[in-house]
Amino acid sequence: MSAKKIKHEFKDKVRHQSLDFVAPQIESIIPSISKSNFNIFQRSTFHFFIFLAVVGLNLGISQIVRVRNLYYVANYEPFGFSFGLWSSVLILAILFLSFIYFKLLAKFPIFSLLVMAGAYSNFLEKWILYGNVADYINAYISQFNLADMQIWSGILVINWYVWFGKGRKVKT
Repeated sequence: MSAKKIKHEFKDKVRHQSLDFVAPQIESIIPSISKSNFNIFQRSTFHFFIFLAVVGLNLGISQIVRVRNLYYVANYEPFGFSFGLWSSVLILAILFLSFIYFKLLAKFPIFSLLVMAGAYSNFLEKWILYGNVADYINAYISQFNLADMQIWSGILVINWYVWFGKGRKVKT
């Protein structure tokens, strides 16, 4: 064996050992950075708690707007459609199942959680808590809330990456 080859093998061995030492500390600080040793149960639990935190944030802001009697529009018919309870449950179920079936939750966890948390927040606000959705952001064209912004931004970013993102092969 040549000295150059031995030196190269030694560098590789030291590099792998140092990465094995650092990976657990990185996972303990920020779990989503290193996915190699981070099992699916821990990732899904982390995502579930992020989902609950975003839903809590949306409902908390809506509650503050309602209690302090700040400007808001009580939206009884979102998008101008009159959805019943069962059609809303069906739409929510189709949304969640499509994110699972197309593996969007694994590919785009943050944006998928934004879409699902926004939809679930609006569902809870309309059908469980108040009977309407408080739209408190006035854009002079329409009124919307934080959950609506999460849904739209998540869908736009996911579509952008699916259609124009890195690794997209264009057929000629």
